[in-house]
Amino acid sequence: QRLLIIDALTNMGNQLNEEAHKFKGALVQYIPQLWEEATEQNNNLLTARIVDMMNALVTSTGLSEGLEEIIVPVVKLGCDQSNEASVYLLENTLDLWLSYMENAGECTNDIQDLFSLLLPLFDLGDESLLVCMRIFNSYILIAPNELLSEQSVTVVANALEKLLDVVPRRAFQLFSNMVDLCILLCPQETIPVFAPVLVSMLNAITEKGESYFTVATVMLLCRVALRSISALSSVLSHVQEDPLAALDDFIDLILEQFDNVTVKKWKKVIALAVLTLLESEDTRDVLMNRLNALMSLEIGTVINLHTIAREFKEEDSLVLSGDPDNVNDSEAHRVYLACMTDPVFTVIMREQFTTTVNFLREQCGDEVFQALDEAIAQQIQDLLL
Repeated sequence: QRLLIIDALTNMGNQLNEEAHKFKGALVQYIPQLWEEATEQNNNLLTARIVDMMNALVTSTGLSEGLEEIIVPVVKLGCDQSNEASVYLLENTLDLWLSYMENAGECTNDIQDLFSLLLPLFDLGDESLLVCMRIFNSYILIAPNELLSEQSVTVVANALEKLLDVVPRRAFQLFSNMVDLCILLCPQETIPVFAPVLVSMLNAITEKGESYFTVATVMLLCRVALRSISALSSVLSHVQEDPLAALDDFIDLILEQFDNVTVKKWKKVIALAVLTLLESEDTRDVLMNRLNALMSLEIGTVINLHTIAREFKEEDSLVLSGDPDNVNDSEAHRVYLACMTDPVFTVIMREQFTTTVNFLREQCGDEVFQALDEAIAQQIQDLLL
């Protein structure tokens, strides 16, 4: 009978959302006693259903005083593989943990303490891996300064290198975005330590032979270039000693793979990185002999980002507008704040394209652009502000 009641309450929480606030207080008071009885009786089915009910409550009503104190010991019990309970509770408590992270207002001591349980779960390599990765991503968002500090960033890098060997194709975009987020939020701390992960990805391109893997590698290296060209050179030097030859091969890889990139954000990361490399005195000469192909890449990106509802407009479709304080959801607010530090979401593509073209004209002269294909040269002129 209790199972039926709990199932009914769980369904109400899932379906009623805001209406669930009305019975939340009573449930929060009742859950600890119910949980204690279920664990004392070793009633596996009942404990799993209680976890589901708590997850529905958090998802529909958010965290509140009393509820958080209940969640933490439950997650510890279900996600600690040294406990027998994790055998039957792991899947349910991972979902609860994710909801807890997404709704948490700040990184508390309890949240930090739970992190030690997460990394061992990556070794399971089962269906739970995707949820574990999403929890890991939530940690990066809520505690970047703690997680990616000089003292702990190596732990994160080692975890990502482990993941690289086991992450399935369907989760590879999430994996790549996690690495990208780390580099975006704490470039100085992460890029040197993440170099082995990036080098492993570069070396695995031939072995994998899959475009999804190659374009993710290209995007991440371009993210590094946006933060530091010297850091990109350092990563590439692990693959080929001659820095100019290594860059030459990397530009070939960009041109070869760009049409395979399906994520609009990734396309812009790559296009912005190419503009950055064109403006740098250290790398420009390597790119200039492919200027025709690179300008074609940039033109296509500008047109794609500025075409909204089939009309070419001044706005860049990826550039954010509005006040982040208007985003109420805790994790969505953190994502918004992270995006506000990203040139992908703050730099207008057409403006940056114009700036780079004008800079190249000043540095190299008009004759460089006059030597381009006539159609490319005309498109450049049409897009300049």
